[in-house]
Amino acid sequence: IETGNLIIRDGARIETSTAGIGNAGTLNIIAKNILINESPSNRLSTLSTAVNPGAEGHAGDLTIKTENLTVGDRTQVVTATAGDGHGGTLDITAEQIIINPQGNIFSFTVGLDTGRAGDININTRALQNNGNINASTIITKAPGGNISIKASESVSITGGGFESLQENFINDAIKGTIGFENLNQG
Repeated sequence: IETGNLIIRDGARIETSTAGIGNAGTLNIIAKNILINESPSNRLSTLSTAVNPGAEGHAGDLTIKTENLTVGDRTQVVTATAGDGHGGTLDITAEQIIINPQGNIFSFTVGLDTGRAGDININTRALQNNGNINASTIITKAPGGNISIKASESVSITGGGFESLQENFINDAIKGTIGFENLNQG
């Protein structure tokens, strides 16, 4: 997808996935502004690549290049695996990233016999995380993904975002790695 402004709202989804032995496709988004807006329903507005339960293929990579990325409440940007294949890599390059309190950037693996979670790579001038950035495992022996945050100016982690970082940092550090450059707690 290449556009000036991309708005995903009201539970809309842009997704690549696999439910068989083939790999899911990659999802590349280039836009000046990306707004993933909260949904009034129980359905989350979502950008994702996934391996569905029982599938053997790998999830595709998700690449986002934008000036401004806003991840609103009850929304998610995610790469995931619930099958044999590995989760995709999530690469975000943006001038500014704002994650609202119930906004989520995830990479995870779930299930007993699943592949490893994908990595999350964030390159930005400024990151304001009030929500959740998480590369984790759920009920599996597979390793969690790595998180790399490179910010040329600032990283601000507040509210639930800081609590989530504290809760997940040790767990994810054991299962993967987390790296920060130019970290400032706000």
